[in-house]
Amino acid sequence: MPVGKYRSRIEIIYDILNSIDPIKGSRPLKITSRANLCGNVRQSYLGDVIDLGLVNVEKVNGHRIHTITDKGFVFIKYSNILRQLVKEDEYEQERINRR
Repeated sequence: MPVGKYRSRIEIIYDILNSIDPIKGSRPLKITSRANLCGNVRQSYLGDVIDLGLVNVEKVNGHRIHTITDKGFVFIKYSNILRQLVKEDEYEQERINRR
């Protein structure tokens, strides 16, 4: 993503889901660094993805571990499809503009 470009809410949720280890889950600070979020934004968005049913929170050895739900994996799948369609459309527009 270009420097200075703001991410949409959907892009941030997508980045959060992709920052969570799909097998063993991730702790909040790991999600923050991988999704490139500051702490207060992380809290807000983690609450949102939990409320939307995209992520579960479990206590493991005294630590909060966030795991992706089936609904979260579906969100990632369809987001990837949409990103590919947009990428193909942008490529086609560039090709047309070069003529």
